[in-house]
Amino acid sequence: MKLKESTKSLAISIPVNSFIVVMLLISEKVDHHWSISYPALILIGIIISIAFCFFIFLILFFPQMKKQKFLKDIIDAEGYSERYFYEHSRMISHIKSPALRTSHLIMMSSAYSGIGNIQMAISTIRQVDTSSLMGINLCVYYNNLMYYYLQAGDIVNAEKIYPTAKPLIEKYIKNPKYAGMLHTLAVREYMVGNYQQSLGMLQNIISAAQKDSSTFGVAKLDMGRVYIKLGDLEKAKELLMEVPKTLKTDYSYWQAQQLLAEISGVEINS
Repeated sequence: MKLKESTKSLAISIPVNSFIVVMLLISEKVDHHWSISYPALILIGIIISIAFCFFIFLILFFPQMKKQKFLKDIIDAEGYSERYFYEHSRMISHIKSPALRTSHLIMMSSAYSGIGNIQMAISTIRQVDTSSLMGINLCVYYNNLMYYYLQAGDIVNAEKIYPTAKPLIEKYIKNPKYAGMLHTLAVREYMVGNYQQSLGMLQNIISAAQKDSSTFGVAKLDMGRVYIKLGDLEKAKELLMEVPKTLKTDYSYWQAQQLLAEISGVEINS
């Protein structure tokens, strides 16, 4: 989950404020020096504001977009490799914007989680300054941190976060864009022994997810775990065999293979 509210605020405030400033400056000139109609004045103000905003965009956003593409190219070619984490850490160390830094810390913690390095995922996300987080940004933070604790089997710390995370998650999962956060609640229900509730949530996630997505793979994996607990090993095998292997889901695939081996009583090399 990425943080977008700060970016949206900038995208709105920069053109609006620049337009107001330009209009005030031109109005002063019109009153004292120029003879020009107000419709033409407004058009000039809009043109100058657009040019100014484009210049600001090039300064503020284009370098960041270029860096984001650089990271994406690494992920596409290598997955979440050592090089990816090195380059992303180096990028974060040079970020001065608190909102942008928070966004990248959450992105990198998610990547650590994706390869099974849960302690680094927790350590990374806990660097986030939560004092200025609001709305969906705060929800993403608590959702991800709770999920990492659950991945680590740390039900004590997960339960400490649960009363804060649950209402936030339930508020935003109504939006299909954030429906994947239901997975955290599903894993929590599994961890506390509510297997049927967990199954229902996981089935909803699988129905909505793309088959090549990491969400689809990890939901299949966790549903397989639930069926193992319920004693339905054949159903568990069927689900675990459907966990896809991609650069982003390799860890989930490996976990599925481990569980399949355990069910079959066969040892495999890690």
